[in-house]
Amino acid sequence: MYPRDIENSIKKNLFGGKIILILGARQVGKTTLAHRIIKGFPKNEIAHFNCDYLDDRALLAHDQVRRLEKLLEKKKLILIDEVQKVYNISEVLKILVDKFKSKKQIIATGSSSINILDSVSETLTGRKEIYNLYPLSINEISHKKDLIEIDKTLEEFMLYGFYPEVVTEGDLEIKKSRLEELSSSYLYKDIFEFDDIKKSFIIDKLAKLLALQISSELSFNNIARTLGIDVKTVEKYINILQKAFVIKLVAPYSTGGKREITQKHKIYFTDLGIRNALINNFNELDLRSDKGQLWENFMVMERIKYLSNKKINRPYYFWRSYDGAKLDWIEVRSDKLWTYEFKYSPNSKAKAKKLDCHTRFKLITRANYEDFIL
Repeated sequence: MYPRDIENSIKKNLFGGKIILILGARQVGKTTLAHRIIKGFPKNEIAHFNCDYLDDRALLAHDQVRRLEKLLEKKKLILIDEVQKVYNISEVLKILVDKFKSKKQIIATGSSSINILDSVSETLTGRKEIYNLYPLSINEISHKKDLIEIDKTLEEFMLYGFYPEVVTEGDLEIKKSRLEELSSSYLYKDIFEFDDIKKSFIIDKLAKLLALQISSELSFNNIARTLGIDVKTVEKYINILQKAFVIKLVAPYSTGGKREITQKHKIYFTDLGIRNALINNFNELDLRSDKGQLWENFMVMERIKYLSNKKINRPYYFWRSYDGAKLDWIEVRSDKLWTYEFKYSPNSKAKAKKLDCHTRFKLITRANYEDFIL
């Protein structure tokens, strides 16, 4: 088991009168993390609901809340897995947290934020702490493996990603098999259950099309024409894929210049193993034409994991002009812009583009990536 960076932060917030909400894709380790957090508490003080089961969902129904309060009377920790499965769960959670306050701790996990955040954002205002759990990060793996060992397996991470069951598997063929299963079943399970999704094959085609466009700006119009659907449907489905932790969109930065790209977002896959499984390409980096895109996706997602895991609230963007000038990553830190360009080759060179007098620039390559993501 690899320790997760958000674990200590969650432990510090236990019994603070708020619900701990852990969100992330299926199979990234949410339940395992929750059990690590409650380890050491007497079993008779723990109530565990798995909302994949109808009986557990029935106990958490709104019309059962008074009975539920009695059932939980002697419990100290309440763990609810797959909380998005319960209709109107935000109202139930609100009643429970208002009654128990800091006397009991509710920890809820959800494998999709499609329904959860929309329903709880208003109902549970001031009553929740949200943690996003991504697949493993280089920073988390470095707690058990030294940097020399990590560096030697960097290409493997870029090809097979960071799902825990994939990282801990040594056989590459088994890694592929597990990723194929994840990308064909678990990946879409919550999406297909979403009540507005009628044509699941469109989501599958869209995901595969997006997988070919990583680290690039998206044109919703082009995607709509390719798939034969309208632009609003494309926007809706991409939004759902993002809420389901399949993809991540990064917004463009603008200085107000006329020649800047300001309408298109860049797309990255949350896990490159899933992405490579969708396009059925696990070829070595030297045999690939998308090595640069893989490297950028890899660096961006590792940085996003780092900022999220450390609870660092820092705006980030990319920048590009119509004449080809670009910055792959921009972070706004107080009054300065920290800007980066990503090139896989250690011998690469880049010309710094200063957006203003306070801009700082760094080229991130295979030779110096550690400081950016650790």
